[in-house]
Amino acid sequence: MRLLERYIKEILNEEFRPDFKNRLVHALDQKSEEYNSKDEADKWYDMSDDFEKIAYGLGLRYIGGGASRRAYSTPDLDWVLKIAYNKDFYVWANKDEIDISQGEHSTGPRDIFVQTYSWDRVNDTPKWMIIEKVMTLGDASKELSIGDLAKVFPTFYDALEDCDLKRDPVLFCQYVSYVLTVISWNEEGPLSEEEFYEGLKEASMSRNVPQVKTIEEIRFGEDFRRLGRAYAFTRPYDMHDGNIGIRYNSFNSPQDIVILDYMLK
Repeated sequence: MRLLERYIKEILNEEFRPDFKNRLVHALDQKSEEYNSKDEADKWYDMSDDFEKIAYGLGLRYIGGGASRRAYSTPDLDWVLKIAYNKDFYVWANKDEIDISQGEHSTGPRDIFVQTYSWDRVNDTPKWMIIEKVMTLGDASKELSIGDLAKVFPTFYDALEDCDLKRDPVLFCQYVSYVLTVISWNEEGPLSEEEFYEGLKEASMSRNVPQVKTIEEIRFGEDFRRLGRAYAFTRPYDMHDGNIGIRYNSFNSPQDIVILDYMLK
């Protein structure tokens, strides 16, 4: 119920502030054009700092980030502004993710990546993007019940024998993240049931004994097929629980699985 109430609140706030995102995009574009008219060696870093000032000036707040990208939003918004701070690498991550969002790496990766609403079209390589806000797997481990998680990840859940991983939301989410990490580091290509099963076994190990059923006993569901469609074309390699997400949805299904940070190999 909390997730449904939050989802309704965000939708209503967006309807009452339909121009907010447009004002943000306009301000960011203006600042980019201002910097691009200059000839300064370090303008890239100054530009990122000014983007942050614009975000704060419009009421956004820092909500998290990694080594070289930072995210800004507010509790009542259903989207996130992501700004790149490292000109040597993470700005290319923005470009890769925008390409993915537009289906340039096929529809499988596009469909599992978070929705992308807008991005930097002024600079040669995009320095910011606005994406869908979702719940990270790490947060889901604290907010969702094991029953909810089983609906989102039915194959992961069904594969397990009766063990702690099947009862504890935190342990279950760690297991999901580990499986995705294992299969992401494998060679690109179609994701077979056998490859997925090897990931399930490795991630469920306890005292060198896997806690999963035999492959013949497992029902491979829509979560496996959704991942398979994406991984057949390109595999992200940084699958910790902050880069895997679940959409805010009261119904909870494999269609809610998303990847927040689709860093390519």
